[in-house]
Amino acid sequence: MVIHLGNLRRVEVDEANLRVAYEGGCLWSDVDGALAARGLVIDNLVSLQMVLADGSVVEASETQHPDLFWAMRGAGSMFGVVTRFVSRAHRQGDVWSGTLVFAPDKLGQLVAVTNDLHSRDDLEGHCLALSIGYGPDGTTRALTVVPLFHGPEAEARDYLAGLLRVEAAGSDVRMMTVARLNGLNAKFEHGLRRLMGSCNVTMPLSAAGLQETADMLWSFCDGHGGMGTSAAIVEFFPTRKLREVPQDGTAHANRGDHYDAALSFGWADPALDDEVRQLGRRVREQIVRTTGHGASGGGGGGGDGKAGPAGRYVNMEAEPVRPEEAYGDNVERLRGPKARWDADNVFHSWFGVAG
Repeated sequence: MVIHLGNLRRVEVDEANLRVAYEGGCLWSDVDGALAARGLVIDNLVSLQMVLADGSVVEASETQHPDLFWAMRGAGSMFGVVTRFVSRAHRQGDVWSGTLVFAPDKLGQLVAVTNDLHSRDDLEGHCLALSIGYGPDGTTRALTVVPLFHGPEAEARDYLAGLLRVEAAGSDVRMMTVARLNGLNAKFEHGLRRLMGSCNVTMPLSAAGLQETADMLWSFCDGHGGMGTSAAIVEFFPTRKLREVPQDGTAHANRGDHYDAALSFGWADPALDDEVRQLGRRVREQIVRTTGHGASGGGGGGGDGKAGPAGRYVNMEAEPVRPEEAYGDNVERLRGPKARWDADNVFHSWFGVAG
């Protein structure tokens, strides 16, 4: 059964108390349209309203049903349907961002840029995403970088001088609102068949490993029409604040010293479904082997299915994942709330934790 929440899209902003309430069917553009300033929702969630498996409606927060609130921040799909969220809002000025497009032969230089940025002490608040995919025409191989700098343009250009020295085929970087920044991913709009997946990369990033990833993705997509929105994306988002929250602070267990890699495939022909799934698995395994926790000599701690931080970001997973991979050391603790709030295991798809 699929429950469509498309009619639940109301957003309410309490500016005086810096709170925003939004219903379960909202797109993030709905929230951005009402509130351009925000923080990372998972660790800024104040409360939620949800429907449980027995049809009852409950409120969960730090003071109301705290065990359920803990579980919902990372394992929400296992417990019910959220109809309303309340999050803290954060005041936010304009940021320097946009899109830089590079030819495929610039991958090595871009990897060097990311390794340099990672080594800095002043990385917090600034980041970038590196995408291996296609240009606007959907057929030309391209690398895309989306930088983000919290500060004026002059400081941004100085801070990211190494990136700007790499010859770009196209550039559209400037000061903008966070709402506009969040709209840069228009290629992921509705309308195509989609498959997503995730893993992680540890630093320093391997240029050879990422080149192998690119070759695998481009080789497949070039040979199958209509896959020009597909991409492998490495998100170089600083993790210090993320790791300040204890590993067991919420059910979300992906708090290691590593970066997330997202795989996103888009295609139109249903006949390709199985082949794309197989490709996604192969690419993920390749990233883990060459640049992730599974790489020989790779940095970071924990790993897929090992003690410590999980190496999967379940928001991006479209296929089943073993509980230990999804929730790491938090699996056993999750089974307590699961037994209390969904004893019959009604909500079990993808990442089941029932003991």
